[in-house]
Amino acid sequence: MNTSTVTLKDFYISSDHDFRGQHGKPRNNNAIEKLHKIECVEGKGIIGDRYFKQEEEASKRQITFFDLAIFQELKKNYPDSNFDSSVFRRNIVIEGIDLNSLINHFFTIANVQFYGVEECSPCYWMDQAVGPGAEDLMQGKGGLRCKIVTGGKLTTGIAELTQIDSNESYPLKVYAFSSSAKELGFKETTIMAKPNLSPIEVLSQIETFTVDQSQKYRIAINESFSSWTDQIGHVKEIAIIPPVSGG
Repeated sequence: MNTSTVTLKDFYISSDHDFRGQHGKPRNNNAIEKLHKIECVEGKGIIGDRYFKQEEEASKRQITFFDLAIFQELKKNYPDSNFDSSVFRRNIVIEGIDLNSLINHFFTIANVQFYGVEECSPCYWMDQAVGPGAEDLMQGKGGLRCKIVTGGKLTTGIAELTQIDSNESYPLKVYAFSSSAKELGFKETTIMAKPNLSPIEVLSQIETFTVDQSQKYRIAINESFSSWTDQIGHVKEIAIIPPVSGG
């Protein structure tokens, strides 16, 4: 694992979108709130933010990062333009790490774990928010979209960022409940896992597990329901849970 010291400069959230879905229309002007503390919820996003708990495409943008150095570079290029780091509408402004180096990698800040999905590419709205030509200047350095693997609270200030080796094995607790425990033959066991494997791939080393079981049971990672096919990251536990029926 590789650890760097970073600074979490600013946190921003907004309850709705300004640019998304506004092609050919004026931008929206939803308030953006600057915070000193945020709560990240695994698989969902930041409490209070517009992407919180959204599904499908939004799952890859549960949280976004922006490099303070890029903001400072743009300020030099547009000395007459009055803007601050909130105009980019990214959630976290960070200093001390190359964000592109985190794409396709798991990493932690404090006790919160993320997976870097892709660059948060700039769009033509940046020419309006910053100044003409800003979109082109930001190509390749528009920020980072992430999934939240393990939730927790973050506070502005100095923090440790640790990049996780996706091929490094670690012990993982596996729990099985009710009918799944009977079928698998255990209630609790420990197996070796790797961050870049899915629950199906991890559990395939258990002789009594079959892919068909993923069709009738749900999987929970660190006590939150998750996907059978997403990479698990570096987590404490997974649980195999039968469907709940009620009357």
